[in-house]
Amino acid sequence: METVKVTVMKTVMKNKISRQLLTLSLCCVALLFSNDLLAAPSIDVLLIDGQNNHNWRKTTPVLKAILEDTGLFRVDVVTTPKDVSQFRPDFLKYSVVVSNYNGAVWPEETRQAFAEFVRDGGGFVPVHAANNAFPKWKEYNEMIALGGWGGRNHKSGPWVHWENGQFVRDTSRGPGGGHGKRHSFQITTRDTSHAITAGLPPIWMHARDELYSNMRGPAENMTILATAYSDPETNGTGRHEPLLLTVNYGKGRVFHTMLGHDVEAMDCVGFAFTLQRGVEWSARGKVTLEEVPDNFPTADHVRSRLSNTAFESILTYDFGGDRRGMTAIEEALRGASPRTLAEIEIKLIAVLESPETRYAGKQFALRVLRRIGSDVCVPHVEALLLDKRLSHNARLVLQHIPAAEATAALLRALPECSDDLRMGMVSSIGARRDRAAVGEIAALLGDADVALVRAAMRALGRCGGKDAVAALRDVTVSEKLERERDNALLACAESLHAEKETAAALDIYRVLADATTRDSLVRIAAHRGMLVVEGGEA
Repeated sequence: METVKVTVMKTVMKNKISRQLLTLSLCCVALLFSNDLLAAPSIDVLLIDGQNNHNWRKTTPVLKAILEDTGLFRVDVVTTPKDVSQFRPDFLKYSVVVSNYNGAVWPEETRQAFAEFVRDGGGFVPVHAANNAFPKWKEYNEMIALGGWGGRNHKSGPWVHWENGQFVRDTSRGPGGGHGKRHSFQITTRDTSHAITAGLPPIWMHARDELYSNMRGPAENMTILATAYSDPETNGTGRHEPLLLTVNYGKGRVFHTMLGHDVEAMDCVGFAFTLQRGVEWSARGKVTLEEVPDNFPTADHVRSRLSNTAFESILTYDFGGDRRGMTAIEEALRGASPRTLAEIEIKLIAVLESPETRYAGKQFALRVLRRIGSDVCVPHVEALLLDKRLSHNARLVLQHIPAAEATAALLRALPECSDDLRMGMVSSIGARRDRAAVGEIAALLGDADVALVRAAMRALGRCGGKDAVAALRDVTVSEKLERERDNALLACAESLHAEKETAAALDIYRVLADATTRDSLVRIAAHRGMLVVEGGEA
């Protein structure tokens, strides 16, 4: 495990990271946190694309990543040529076929081979517009149960929708296929006993997508797992439409998802998780992905998966630009597991290192790392401490990381800082209360910069300990710094008392309570400290 982690960090440090590293980082994190580093994917998947009225060039990599992220699937992508007359993939090499295809009709030989593959026990998963394909292919329509467009109408089979607590088969005349405006909408889980939907919330919010409606087809041997209300306000039908379903075709199993118009829709955790389960179920007839992700959508909130798309959007983000990628990352932080947080950290490191990332993107990355950063990000954040535009955010990241490496990074940067950055650096070191830094902070007490000396005194007071006390007592200060020094000593006394160093605390309080002390407020605080320490004896 540690070897893998070191490899990740060396890779991140040595490269001028661009979009390619985002992909590399994801792969490394998957290795780092897998339950069994030696386990090989056990399900072979054929993913078909090449023609579609949707942008398959962008969505196919997302589908592949969603599946491979689980460690269960080995995915081969086959892109059909413009002339499909020679398209003859070997379906028998795979356990399941995933279709991101909506285009020219395959040759008869290929259609027969595919139908036999599924009928004999192969899995099939059509995604979104794949149910628009092949309107005249009888076996295909039986596999998908419901489809749309391509001339489909009442002769293709009934419309199916949910009404009054049951599914209704409507044989009225009319076309098959439609959708209103793209929008986010609630998914209602109708079958909680099926392995694909087991444990899912009864209602969950899906990302902005096309909500397919008025789909029609044979509608035989199918189980509808989930529906969504097609709202007339979005030009919908006013009915609950089936969006997730399974079909038994011979010995084969089909999981049909009508979700997934584009990358944004596919980045929904709900889409990704039901796809992962659906592909496994289609291949095996069971689901081992039993644990529902901690960031699964709620009834009110979309949750986006940590795809490279969200992080790539940060590379070119500038103030006032599209914030959807940032919003997705912020959403993913809510209630995230340690594994998810570690994945986010690795990807944000890649954002920081990329030469493409603008100032606004780096600022966002640092703000998130301030909340979740660990020792892993320390060397990458340290590199920004001398950058006047980013130094403030960078030091605040290190200020909140418990690891000793963070203190060391701040101390290394301190002598290299310009004057306008040193005070902030000292302040962050003091906020960490790391007594290993006392010696280097104490060395600043003789500096000519009064503001820096004041910051150093405050930092020593926050660090506390006998070494800090000795440094503060030994320094000769001007009248305007006396109260600052005494306040720092009072802070040291409080920490010493908390650590049961009663005698040392009382010694400080007695000195500061002496009538010769210039500041009456300091004397009052010192007397109060004596009362706290000595109780009734005082």
